[in-house]
Amino acid sequence: MLIFVSPDSHCLAFGVCASDMKKKAMMDLSDNMGPYKTSTMLDLVNQNPMEVKYLFRKAVDRAAELNVSTPILDTLVTQIEFLQRIHNLY
Repeated sequence: MLIFVSPDSHCLAFGVCASDMKKKAMMDLSDNMGPYKTSTMLDLVNQNPMEVKYLFRKAVDRAAELNVSTPILDTLVTQIEFLQRIHNLY
C-alpha cells in the first residue's frame, strides 16, 4: 500500500492520516477524559480473558522482527503475561 503524506499531515497506525488540528483534537479529548482503566486492567480486575496476544505480544514480536528495541514494552508485556498465567485468564 502506497500512502502519500502531505507536509501538513501525519500518518497514524495503519495508514490513517490526520492533520495537526485533528491530532490535537483527539489528544484534547483523551486528556479531558479523566481517570479511567484500560480494557486490559478491567479484564484483570473482572477475571476475564485478557487480549494480551493481540494488544501487546504481536507488537513486541513485530518490533523484534524489525530489529527495533522495545525494552519497556517487553517488560510490561512479560508482566501482563505473568498475571494472565497466574490468574488463568486465557
